Amino acid sequence: MRPTLLMVVLALVSGAACADDKWEAFVYPNRFDLTSHVNAGEHKSLEACRSAARSTLAQLGAEGVGDYECGLNCKQKAGFEGKVCKKTER
Repeated sequence: MRPTLLMVVLALVSGAACADDKWEAFVYPNRFDLTSHVNAGEHKSLEACRSAARSTLAQLGAEGVGDYECGLNCKQKAGFEGKVCKKTER
């Protein structure tokens, strides 16, 4: 019975952590120059982040030459110019 209880507790804890997850969209107008980017906001899901990033690429007229990435729970770190994300997805 204990392994089942442990699985339930782990599922509840991991589910609660996911509720606070934020995906941040980073859009690169030129996929070959990642030093220049546009922030397309924070979103509650990966799909919403992807949608916002694609929309921003379209607004910039950069669909064929640009790129994007979505970062999970990104934070500004002291002494570091960019943000550090738990993970990134396209």
